[in-house]
Amino acid sequence: MKTLLTLFLIFYTAVGSAECNSYVIGFRGAGGAFDQAAFDRYAERNAACSLVYNSEEIDNASNFINQTTGSYQLYGFSAGASAIGPVLKKVKRMPSFVLTIGAWYTTDVDFGDYEINFDNFFDESGRRQKSPGVHVYNVSHGKMQEYVNDFYE
Repeated sequence: MKTLLTLFLIFYTAVGSAECNSYVIGFRGAGGAFDQAAFDRYAERNAACSLVYNSEEIDNASNFINQTTGSYQLYGFSAGASAIGPVLKKVKRMPSFVLTIGAWYTTDVDFGDYEINFDNFFDESGRRQKSPGVHVYNVSHGKMQEYVNDFYE
């Protein structure tokens, strides 16, 4: 049933958003943690359609990317940031940009080897993070997506 629902969502997204020339593909954090409004705002500012997966849906996201021709960005929040690396290893073409927000300090979010543009924003949970990025300690984990939108505006 879960596979059928996933296929339906992919079909619906592909058919229902035929006018999309670009996508921002997001990955939720553990337990579905994600600020959908902040994500949609980010996608709108980038004139892109938004599509969200759970952090473990790496194959579904990779398949969608490989079946489309438009440009895309990857966006990972919290545990969702850990999905970015595995997706990059499975896709046939690289994203135009990668954004991670609130990655845990043990998550490798240094995408320099892929020769793509990326930004990382870390909160308190990423204090000892070795990957490059902006450390923000006065914003709670749950407000980081909103903070990053304000940062870019």
